[in-house]
Amino acid sequence: MFVPRAAALRLSTFEAVEILSKEYSTSIPATAIRLAQYGPEPAMLVCHGPEGRKWFNRPQQIPERWFPRDDLSADSSAMNVLYGKNRLGRRSTVGAEAWFDRWDANRYELYEQSLKISDQEVLTLLVFTNEEMLEDH
Repeated sequence: MFVPRAAALRLSTFEAVEILSKEYSTSIPATAIRLAQYGPEPAMLVCHGPEGRKWFNRPQQIPERWFPRDDLSADSSAMNVLYGKNRLGRRSTVGAEAWFDRWDANRYELYEQSLKISDQEVLTLLVFTNEEMLEDH
């Protein structure tokens, strides 16, 4: 039931996660993981706390070379959400180098949106907008 519903959405966002979470009575992190796997856009989910990356979920469609950095970049809105007053950041474009420590990351951009799930944790949906990033090399 979840897979066709998630695939039918227009965008992979935390607004969609919250709707699906209520519909299926599932937690925000579990729903976000499933949306990253089966949603309308290729996406990865990353969780950070004050000490750095706690975990991430990379669906099969995203090559293993895209391994998220341990630290939160000041260029990412996730930093503002984790330490700021807003619970939900807006979906915005960011350079891939803010999330990935790879020699070619500065060639690409992603959509990012972050959601504070506790005082010590922020989830970020990273949406891959460039098909070249999804190619296996």
